[in-house]
Amino acid sequence: MAAQLLAFAYIENNSLTFVGNNGGTFQLSIPTDVVRDLEVLDRDKLTMLVAQFLQANSLQPCPVVFLLSPNITFAQDIGQAQPQEVEVIIEKFLDTIPFENVGSKRVVIAGKTKVVGANKELYNTIKLAYEKGGFSVLAVVPFVLLQSTIPELATTVEPNAVFSKFDSLKQYNIISQEIIRPQNQEAPKKGLKGRRDMMLLGIFGMLMLVLIYMVLANTVFAPKAPVQNIPAGPLPSRALIFPTSTPAASPSGILQGQNRPIQPQGRAVITP
Repeated sequence: MAAQLLAFAYIENNSLTFVGNNGGTFQLSIPTDVVRDLEVLDRDKLTMLVAQFLQANSLQPCPVVFLLSPNITFAQDIGQAQPQEVEVIIEKFLDTIPFENVGSKRVVIAGKTKVVGANKELYNTIKLAYEKGGFSVLAVVPFVLLQSTIPELATTVEPNAVFSKFDSLKQYNIISQEIIRPQNQEAPKKGLKGRRDMMLLGIFGMLMLVLIYMVLANTVFAPKAPVQNIPAGPLPSRALIFPTSTPAASPSGILQGQNRPIQPQGRAVITP
């Protein structure tokens, strides 16, 4: 009787390696315009790439396990602590993972709690493409948990070791620990995620500081022009002097010493 066909997909930052228990190994490269820094930029294109990859290599639908490479997961070990403290530590750790939707798994290894998180959108998009192709995704497993529990996988991805422990891999399934909420219950709002959001927040803060400085510079700290004091009372006027006798006519017939209008002199100028 032929052995059941099984497979696992080892998912890295920009690649996916499909390994079957029949000896077949196939690799898909994922462009950076689709996934960059673990963030899915084009979900539809990623789904299409995975579907084309499965069809192009004539991969037969079968049970498959996803193994998440350590370079796409975030892990933290928690020492001895009270249960309430452990919950607080885990919540703070998950809040530091820079993605909007985070899947997590916690296990107790050698008396210590280990919690692992990953971008849920990344593995869920690939999972959807596999399921549309007829595959049954049994589990999504952070490989770092297998490194801590299976000696043969401590330093390398050994296919024979993976398939020999295939049934036991489900206990490390990251999907099984996801919290299912009623449809009318909103998920708690998380803080800003991603480096772009943090950069935008920093730029906004800098612009606000510049704006505040400009307002203060033009109001509070602007130099005030001195106001010139003007003496009280009317401006001094120059007396008009009229001649007391009529001058004799000149040979040219033009009067000499005729009075001309007096232009006011020394008018005060107010500097605003």
